[in-house]
Amino acid sequence: MGVPSGPRTMLFGVSSMSLCLTAIAVLTTVFVLNASSASALGVRVRARQEECFEHFVRKGRSFTVQFQVTSGGKLDIDFMIKDPQGEVLFEESRKSESKMSFTASHDGNYRLCFSNKMSRISAKAVVFDFWLQDKPKASETNMAKKEQLTDIWEHLHSLRALVDGARHDSKYMLLRLKRHME
Repeated sequence: MGVPSGPRTMLFGVSSMSLCLTAIAVLTTVFVLNASSASALGVRVRARQEECFEHFVRKGRSFTVQFQVTSGGKLDIDFMIKDPQGEVLFEESRKSESKMSFTASHDGNYRLCFSNKMSRISAKAVVFDFWLQDKPKASETNMAKKEQLTDIWEHLHSLRALVDGARHDSKYMLLRLKRHME
């Protein structure tokens, strides 16, 4: 059986596929813009190597770091956090997972390092999150006024309806695929 050749769903003269792609682009943009307060990352640390990441934090802000080794060797890695002055705040050896929270003592880049120097052969895959726990003070942000957000809210509501439609379409296609696979 082939795909039906009937008319495609149109909204405001635009195909549902085009609207779905636009919705994905907008959601990706929202995620990227929000990435300053939380970021989930994955990294592969080769044997006898170290991988480090930095994140800027203002003095007095609380932040949390969580990691888990997902593959490689004995699922262990050495981990260290340094403050902007280079002082070690936290250090663990041969851990498969951990979670820790701190309050920034200085403005600056806090450095997270995953070391696999103890391993001669096995690379390790590590997934980690770094997020700020508290919200910035109003004086630290450029807050938008309510009237500036009206159009954005209207677009977000339209986008939600389009995403819901795409979700329903994908469920329908999945059920249809399952039916044809039987």
